[in-house]
Amino acid sequence: MISAAFHMKDLGPVRYFLGIKIDRINAGFFLSQKKYIGDILKEFGMLQSKPLLILMYSHTKLTPDKGDPLLDPSSY
Repeated sequence: MISAAFHMKDLGPVRYFLGIKIDRINAGFFLSQKKYIGDILKEFGMLQSKPLLILMYSHTKLTPDKGDPLLDPSSY
């Protein structure tokens, strides 16, 4: 067993790990980075910032030589 080779301490069920909050639910686990993102926004004085609507699919693959140029790229 690994505990025979290393000093270990049981801290109970994990709640936060590397900035990720872990909640146990019936279907498994729910992972959230809400606190981590909040800490970053606070550090840079951006807690009052509002979300920005970006009209782009999240899995779009962009290339410089394919597709049509945007008519108005200023919103991006």
